[in-house]
Amino acid sequence: MTPTSHKGARPVGTDAGDPAVSFASIGACPSLTSAGAAPAFALASRTANQALSRQIEIAFEVGRALQAQSRDLAHTAETAVPAGPWRESLRQVARAQAGFAELVFAQALECGRRFGGLAFAAVPGRR
Repeated sequence: MTPTSHKGARPVGTDAGDPAVSFASIGACPSLTSAGAAPAFALASRTANQALSRQIEIAFEVGRALQAQSRDLAHTAETAVPAGPWRESLRQVARAQAGFAELVFAQALECGRRFGGLAFAAVPGRR
């Protein structure tokens, strides 16, 4: 069975919006020039930088919350829990949580140092 073209199909190389304009006949095809792509690239770079900055801010907020919670847990263990295995368990949990907070801070700093300027590293038109 031979496939048939649907009615109204334009020839290959013709603009879909205007059947009178053929790109093949003028020797050009639509594309973004570096001048036309620069605003889009700048917007994408700015958006990437904002997303990365916000993720790093959130990591620092989580780290601060973990630190505060570990301090509160250690204080509660010392003041409200009688001496014994429960108090020691709460102290260990507070130390582990403080260590995790330090890990979160270290990773946020590393991420900021490693990826902070990458979104603007490649400028269009410069090679």
